Amino acid sequence: MKAALFLMLLICSLSINANNSTEAFVTKNVHLKAEPSNHATAITEVAKDQAVVISERQGGWYKAQFQHAIGWIKIFYIRFKASSNTETRSGLGALFSSTQSAHSDVTLTTGVRGINEKQLSEAKPNWLALHNMKEQHTSKEVAELFAKAGLLEKQTVQYAKQEENR
Repeated sequence: MKAALFLMLLICSLSINANNSTEAFVTKNVHLKAEPSNHATAITEVAKDQAVVISERQGGWYKAQFQHAIGWIKIFYIRFKASSNTETRSGLGALFSSTQSAHSDVTLTTGVRGINEKQLSEAKPNWLALHNMKEQHTSKEVAELFAKAGLLEKQTVQYAKQEENR
């Protein structure tokens, strides 16, 4: 009986701490897209720090409402507002609260880039590719012997500088 009461209190306390807010803001100037795709038509531009309301997530995109327009913004440019309550989440409450809501003030991993949930759930292993990869593996010693036999010499190569706006 005591265990059941304790479990009920624990569940209630976890649900109180959940952040169900869908209010967020954008972290840089972004385009609100018609579809969750880089190639989709831009509906409007949302300026940095503007508030948006998030209603859904699809892969690496959030469906957002900005003023009267509804479209899609990459999840990398969305930050959720902090919880309105003054309590900080810690321990089990923090662990479970991030799973009780689609949106939280904690950034969670987004999965494999470029693959949506359906593709990931239907994925099958490619055993031939794994075998081929294992066949190409070598040790440092074998690689050094190969280089020596081919009269290859060690060279230092400077990396190309990255452009700021790609």
